[in-house]
Amino acid sequence: MSEHFEQPGDGFDDIREKLAAALQLDEGVAAPSGLSTSVDAALAAERGVGAWLSSRSTGLRFALATLAVLLAGAAGAIKLRVDAGAYPQIRLMIELCVPLVLALLAIGRWLRPMHKPPPSIPLEIPLLVLMLVALPVASALMPSAHAGHPASLLGVGDDLAKRALGCLMYGSALGIPVGLLLSGLGRRETSLLLATAAGALAGYVGLFLHCPITGRMHLLLGHMTMPVVASLTALVVVLIARRVRRGRRGS
Repeated sequence: MSEHFEQPGDGFDDIREKLAAALQLDEGVAAPSGLSTSVDAALAAERGVGAWLSSRSTGLRFALATLAVLLAGAAGAIKLRVDAGAYPQIRLMIELCVPLVLALLAIGRWLRPMHKPPPSIPLEIPLLVLMLVALPVASALMPSAHAGHPASLLGVGDDLAKRALGCLMYGSALGIPVGLLLSGLGRRETSLLLATAAGALAGYVGLFLHCPITGRMHLLLGHMTMPVVASLTALVVVLIARRVRRGRRGS
């Protein structure tokens, strides 16, 4: 039976080995008839860059995911917030590091090898609550970091909606592509929101490094909402793309 898992593939040998280990397919264990044929057919149906990426080792995929998150954050720093010198440095580091750590934790859960047993303590929902609700709400409701730069006082009155929408779009433009990439690095059908939420937090970090406005209403409307909007948008795109691919395979 193991012969089916020793055939050369298009970069999917690693996946076959993991499936074999998970199913305990060796010379002394019989498998349901046609199982390996179905597995090989499913793997053969996967083609393109996304399939190649998802077939790489877990370590390489985690490294690529980390790089994508850091690049999105760095993109926001290309035009660094003009009040960076006035922003309290300890708070600045905290507001940078917390979302990055949460994003990396989510990526680790998302890329967890499929053949490993599920963790004894399910952390997906608490992690998502922290990423999409607790963190952005707490950041927006904290006392204003400072009022020592003219640009930090913008985004009020008639200017509120325009600048808040601009920040929402800016952060989403950074986070959605990362979420799409992260979703392509994994092979799970579940927990997909972990990938898109991690991408959204990458955009959130980029937005934080770019926008100098510290007013509470601006942060509530333009920054707090951004992770949810970006992660759900990326999630919908991924689900639609997967459905289209399944339809093509079935036709």
